[in-house]
Amino acid sequence: MKFSLILCTLGRDKEVEDFLSSLCDQIYKNYELIVVDQNEDDRVKNIIDRYKNKINKIKYFRVNFKGLSRGRNFGLLHVEGDIVAFPDDDCKYPNNILLEVKNRFERDKVDFLSCISLDEVSGLESNGRWRKNKTPISKSTLFGTCISYTIFVKAECIKENKMSFDERLGVGANTPFQSAEETDFIYRLLQLGCKGIYYPEICIYHPLKIIEYDERTIERAYYYAMGLGAFFRKHVNDIELLPEFCRLLIRAGGGILYSILKMNWGGVKFYCKILNGRWKGFITFKP
Repeated sequence: MKFSLILCTLGRDKEVEDFLSSLCDQIYKNYELIVVDQNEDDRVKNIIDRYKNKINKIKYFRVNFKGLSRGRNFGLLHVEGDIVAFPDDDCKYPNNILLEVKNRFERDKVDFLSCISLDEVSGLESNGRWRKNKTPISKSTLFGTCISYTIFVKAECIKENKMSFDERLGVGANTPFQSAEETDFIYRLLQLGCKGIYYPEICIYHPLKIIEYDERTIERAYYYAMGLGAFFRKHVNDIELLPEFCRLLIRAGGGILYSILKMNWGGVKFYCKILNGRWKGFITFKP
């Protein structure tokens, strides 16, 4: 079983090197790394050159376009492995992750799987609230079990169904809908009848980002929220998704009320932007 790891990167270098270093430490070595470099300088190319003799197979591409979804779609064209993953350029792999994932694919006969995201230093959950127990991935459990860098998918499921990421969604897209591309991707796999399981006993490391309510953070949260709203609009005919959309709107409203009670005016602005973004993404996205 061979892994194809598609790494799209822009604006980072030390984090990219940390990820490559974690690949060198893997117990299971049967993988290829597909690097889609969207930088205009050589910061990543120089790192790749240093690791060419340390990693069995690196496919390096310097591209002249931006967008995470577009970059991943480009990477999918060059996959030769059996299992595809989409590591972030600031995540790290524990040294047993590929072995553990391989074992679960062989044992449980799944089409895709996901694991938990943890901060390497603190051991705390990162990038959201994660489910505590192993669970089948479904429309009702999609949130809290999947994010792009924790998912592993059989290449045959992608190729046979001509799957790709919706380039209107995700960071760097030429739209205001700057997230939810992986949610949409996994949702469509589920629609095709693919089976997935979430395993919280295995993890991928991703830094825990402390929320500071500055203008940049608030603006980024707004466009991420628009991406989530767009996802629900795209699949508005699926009644099973409606409770989750309502829950996410209510949660943002709860954040506003809680911040008011704490007189945290930065938090009020933050959650107002999230609520507004989720709703605006829903009403402005054109399926």
